[in-house]
Amino acid sequence: MNRFKGTPAPWSQLPEESDKPYIRIRGTNIGCRYKIANVLTPCYDGVKSREADETRANACLIASAPELLEALIEIRKLVAYHDKADLAIAKALGEVNETCSR
Repeated sequence: MNRFKGTPAPWSQLPEESDKPYIRIRGTNIGCRYKIANVLTPCYDGVKSREADETRANACLIASAPELLEALIEIRKLVAYHDKADLAIAKALGEVNETCSR
């Protein structure tokens, strides 16, 4: 199985800033790609708390992606039924799904 070719873990979610309309997800290893993603923050008048909470939860999920992939790969070694795990791992590694493969 191929290794993950993206920015190595860990990734972190930076604190929200009032002057930025997004939550920043960044790599933390020196010498590696730093910027991972910006998750748009619902920061307009009248925004519903559910939407803001969902956005923050999405940012947390993105920031934890490398650790989730690593855990899934380790668990996959122990489990007999693994078709879904294999597919999820392949997608995360860019081996399937035209929108992610390179």
